Amino acid sequence: MKDPGVDRGIDNIIRNYLRVVAGERVAVLHWKAPELVTLFDDAIVRQGAATVRVDLGGRGSIPPGSSATIGGQLRGCAASLLVAAQECPMSLSYATREAVRSAGTRHLHLAGLDSRVLAQSARAEPALLELIGTRVVDMISAAGSVTVTSESGTSLEVRCGKGAPLIISTGCPTAGNSENIPAGFVYWNPSDVRGTFIADRGLALSGVRIATRRAPIKLVIEASRVREYDCSDAETCAKLDEYFLSHANAARVGTLVFPTNYLVRSEIGVHAQDELAPGLNVNLGFSHSAVTRAAWDAPVQARLLARKLSVRAGDRALVEAGRHADALVEGVSPFR
Repeated sequence: MKDPGVDRGIDNIIRNYLRVVAGERVAVLHWKAPELVTLFDDAIVRQGAATVRVDLGGRGSIPPGSSATIGGQLRGCAASLLVAAQECPMSLSYATREAVRSAGTRHLHLAGLDSRVLAQSARAEPALLELIGTRVVDMISAAGSVTVTSESGTSLEVRCGKGAPLIISTGCPTAGNSENIPAGFVYWNPSDVRGTFIADRGLALSGVRIATRRAPIKLVIEASRVREYDCSDAETCAKLDEYFLSHANAARVGTLVFPTNYLVRSEIGVHAQDELAPGLNVNLGFSHSAVTRAAWDAPVQARLLARKLSVRAGDRALVEAGRHADALVEGVSPFR
């Protein structure tokens, strides 16, 4: 953790994302991240706030009532964050988010981070993520449709639908709500998706992440639903078979996600940051209907990632072969 960029990233998280001010109490929940906790504690104190450490003990499973237990630790805190050096159990994440809703804290979820993420994507300024996100929303809204292509064979046509909101996420939580760091994306529930998507970068499925570069997944989508798929890896096919049988809406396109973090330029092997590489991610299942206004939802999700995509809104380029188009990031320096 000697990189000075790490301190800049942590200070940016505390000041600009969590917006900690002097006199507040901030709960620092931690799971197997003793070194990170100390760095975040120091940054909170530099803001003139007090910290409350909550050791979640590295439990692999969370017992019943743990949400209430965590909530008790949040009492009197204006803000909180969960720090984990690796991906933490889904049960822990859910329990924490429920506790945050009840306690009314503004909360950041920081899992699977390392010094590279803190020195890179975590340094992105929320105001600039808002600026890029607004440009994305304006371009897509004006066009009403998006095309996605790649040299590997992706060819998708997306209709956005009238009245369906495009949501800008900058990673800044409000009271009782949670956001993830690193941050920066626009997402929405499309009215229609059709064509071919080649997931040749990765698949996130039920907490399991599968690299697909050597065995890409080809998905044929019609009327926003996967109609057929193919992959040369038998184990990946078996996992997808199980996923698609898990719910009636598992094969439907729940959300499309357009990453806007201008400091993510290449993959580093850390999922939290790599999923924010420029392009368009296809999420099946969970539609986040409370926010996207989708007419349906699902309790399951599969996230599909592709390499070197080109994305256009009408005749305007948003991403060109895996790089944000110049017009999209005009005036935004990746060296800030």
